[in-house]
Amino acid sequence: VRSCLEQLAAAYFFDCVESDGLLKFIKRGKVSSITIDFTELVPSQDTIDTLSITRTQELELPRQVDVIYLNRTADFQSGTQSSQRQTTNAQDATTVNLPIVLSDQEAKVVADVSLYNAWVGRVSYQATLPPKYAALEPTDVITLTKDGASYLLRLKQNKLVRSGMQEITAVAEDVSSYD
Repeated sequence: VRSCLEQLAAAYFFDCVESDGLLKFIKRGKVSSITIDFTELVPSQDTIDTLSITRTQELELPRQVDVIYLNRTADFQSGTQSSQRQTTNAQDATTVNLPIVLSDQEAKVVADVSLYNAWVGRVSYQATLPPKYAALEPTDVITLTKDGASYLLRLKQNKLVRSGMQEITAVAEDVSSYD
């Protein structure tokens, strides 16, 4: 069941989260639900840093994404659509195998969005939030502000820690990529 859901999520860009004993399937591309100022972040137990930012190296990201799918207009034969990033030193190619019937245009959109999201999501964040943000869950999109700049993040996981604090892991998000 999990692998089937992962294939559907790769084609239709949604995330699955367990919340209050129920599985919720949340479509990506929703607007930010809350704005959090950098000054509200809590230093983690072992350091004085309030925010950890990690950026994946360019060489570890895909230069090209190929989507293999069942082509609706070619008698359900296997088809391939690709998206390639032109100006990069990256060499990797990623293949997404989808046992899903798609049109050429739908598969091309999946390839384009998958490649773009790999590059946008290369920046990951870790922080600890105060208890007033305990209602946040994975898949929520938040805005983090610091010194007049705004960063749009999609929560990937959260963990309750001491005194109701919540450790979060998030990735950079561009909601316009899903339009």
